[in-house]
Amino acid sequence: MKHARARMQSWLPALAFIGLCAASAAPADDRDESYRYYYYKLPSWLELDTSRLAIFWDPQTHPPGYTADLSDFGISPAELVPAALPGWYFADVATKGCPAKEVESLVSAVADSGLVDFISPIFFDLADEPVFVTRDIFVGFNDDVSEGRALKLISVHIGGPILYKDWGGIAGVYRVRSLERSGFAVLNQANELARVPDVRFAEPDLAVTGRFDACIPNDPGFALQWGLNQENDIDVDALEAWAVTNGVAGVKVLILDVGVQQNHPDINQLPGHDFVSSGSGGPVTACDNHGTQVAGVVSALMNTLGGVGVAPGCKVVSARIGASSPAVPPCGSGFTTTFGILASGINYSLTCGARVTNSSFSTSSSAVVSSAYQNTRNNGVIHFASAGNNGQAALSFPASLGSVNAVAAVTPAGVRASFSQYGPGLDFCAPGQGIYTTDRSGADGGAPGDTITLDGTSLASPFAAGVAALTLSAAPYASVMDVEAAMRAGCRDLGPVGEDTEYGSGLVSAYAAQLAFVPPPQPPAPFSLDSPYDGESDAPQKPMLIWQASGGAQSYFVELDDDAAFRNPEISAVVNSPWLTLSAPLEQDRAYYWRVVAENCAGQTSAGPAAFLTLVDCNHNQSPDALDIATGLSADCNHNSCPDDCDFQTQVRAASLDLTPINRNKPQSFSFAARPATSDVTLRFEAYADLNLSSEFVTVRLNEATLGNIFAAGAADCASPPSQATLIVPAATFNAAVSDGVAMLQLIPSAAMDEFCPNPSWISAVATYDGLPVSFDANGDGVPDECQPGTTRGDLNCDAVVDVLDINPFVLALLDPAAYAAAYPDCDASLADINGDGTPNVLDINPFITLIIGSSEIPSPRPGGFGSR
Repeated sequence: MKHARARMQSWLPALAFIGLCAASAAPADDRDESYRYYYYKLPSWLELDTSRLAIFWDPQTHPPGYTADLSDFGISPAELVPAALPGWYFADVATKGCPAKEVESLVSAVADSGLVDFISPIFFDLADEPVFVTRDIFVGFNDDVSEGRALKLISVHIGGPILYKDWGGIAGVYRVRSLERSGFAVLNQANELARVPDVRFAEPDLAVTGRFDACIPNDPGFALQWGLNQENDIDVDALEAWAVTNGVAGVKVLILDVGVQQNHPDINQLPGHDFVSSGSGGPVTACDNHGTQVAGVVSALMNTLGGVGVAPGCKVVSARIGASSPAVPPCGSGFTTTFGILASGINYSLTCGARVTNSSFSTSSSAVVSSAYQNTRNNGVIHFASAGNNGQAALSFPASLGSVNAVAAVTPAGVRASFSQYGPGLDFCAPGQGIYTTDRSGADGGAPGDTITLDGTSLASPFAAGVAALTLSAAPYASVMDVEAAMRAGCRDLGPVGEDTEYGSGLVSAYAAQLAFVPPPQPPAPFSLDSPYDGESDAPQKPMLIWQASGGAQSYFVELDDDAAFRNPEISAVVNSPWLTLSAPLEQDRAYYWRVVAENCAGQTSAGPAAFLTLVDCNHNQSPDALDIATGLSADCNHNSCPDDCDFQTQVRAASLDLTPINRNKPQSFSFAARPATSDVTLRFEAYADLNLSSEFVTVRLNEATLGNIFAAGAADCASPPSQATLIVPAATFNAAVSDGVAMLQLIPSAAMDEFCPNPSWISAVATYDGLPVSFDANGDGVPDECQPGTTRGDLNCDAVVDVLDINPFVLALLDPAAYAAAYPDCDASLADINGDGTPNVLDINPFITLIIGSSEIPSPRPGGFGSR
């Protein structure tokens, strides 16, 4: 909590303090544990910020931009700063450093004035991030608490209107609007209610600051930053160190240079000071580029811009101790200063609270400058300086000082750069050739854009300074000597064994230095998969995947596939919570496999795979068909193991597994039970294979009848997402090919298709169409006709069986309905309407033949579930 104020400055625009309290006030950095909110039943402590308040005017009841005059309370309307949340403003107040009671009195007075809709103190949470209270309270009750009891407790402890019951779809959770106008009062209401036994939780709707954690930066230039991480491990082990911490804002690094661009979008920094003229430490002349380039090596942000610094979570502070001039060519190669300015900048490290300084420059020797380095070191500041760029075997000043750590430059191969100075007194070496870093924005810098690649010990020194900052982030109470000793012990030895004048103690390693103070970070804790459990049958088509939370996990990688090898996962997702809800249903009656990998910066821990079988649920009531029939929920009068209402369905869908491999030596096939089609049949295919040429294609056959070629144009090799193709088959063509009721799709690769992809090739197929139902319902009573003799389509002799004995009466019904009626007075000629178009005619002949053949040889398929397992 020692650096909460610095964090606040990064969250709100800089505002001028308008008052101070008496010296008797409590120290600002001592946590006042009288403030808290409850996370369930556990107190989460808050530290009061006595310098600022958050004020709210409801935009629903006031015009845009409305504020009131609060000058009677020492709050000027001109000093109100709009917050990110609508209607909220931040204001400096005259209670900075005052006892908490004075802040409470001020908040109470403003709230009672009626000039604001709400006013809240600002607190710092356990992570030193600012939070403030809003008007609403969330209350969750235990499962056994009645609604009446809940409403009474809300009325007694809060008294305001209930905005939502079962808020967010969570049973027993209420969102309540407090009638109080003070954040202190709302916090007390929530805390009172949180301590009631019937209450599971009660907490104010806090406005909080979110933080992002990262292991591998998403910055586009990270791949260019060999000094942070590369395969030969000649780097500062940044990725490994970030598993411990990527830096904390309270550890500041002072950049002694010609200024750092104060509004650079990719540098984590605080305002500094200009010791040459005036200002907050930004560049002034057109040649003041060097400081921005150095600062990025230390603290370029993980933010999708440019590259990233060694310690992106730490903040740099600029001390402008010189001015570059075009009169000293080339532009930016040097600067003008005095010994007094240099010493003032060094001493500023104590004023601004920096733990580390970086001096990427050389200058004439000076006693006053030497004294400044030594004095600040004695007071806990660690100094780093560049060895120099003239290649000589002697260190430049101030790197030559015993109070300053001298840093030489090495190449990506781990050898000293030819330009780097070295010699007695050299402490460390660090990356210094081909260094990708920040530059002044746009045309102001040394290169177009916001980044630049440079050589020099000026880049090596901030690498070492960043390593020290990461070490202090892991061990904030470590002394100067402790940090230096840890860095020396953790170096990768280069050159002759042991310390030498060319590499010092060796290449700095942030991770090894941290391990002198903290244990190595651990991968996520072991965990298990809960639901669907391994071996579960009749799982729903859209199961919620649930697993145990893994201790230490930052995220989870989830995969689900109908292939135990997970060659083409149907679900592949990264989530932060130990569950995943599927957005699309899985195939019915199919085996699936799922697994989860818990991840953090230190490593991975896996669970699974677990296998489960989805249910057969033709009527989509989330209950297995067999259970529906067994319990009487659904009838099955024709005893085909399918609910009667499903026998009337006409939609047919059949989906294959991922068929692997698919190449010129390995065709694939997929069969399914088919019904006569009454519409065109759509065949959709996906493939991951050698498919980028017109000579690379797959021939599709249906029961030996060729339907056409797919993927001959527009496909790609080993495509991700996979290549797709569609064939439309006319119903007549399909019916002619599957007259025996079985559809066999044969997928034959062309001779040009090799097993070319880095992973095994595969192809999948899905057939969809409208077909004849398994059963008809001529009288519309919901009972299959075959269960009611004389009502079954095709049963033209009314003997309750559709067979060859029905052929003659079927022909008679088509040719001479009157003669049919005379010959079969108890039957209905409409039973000859096999295709269900309302008229018995010649179009019913083929369906009737299929019916006759299939009645004795082909089992009734399950509507909607024709995937073969």
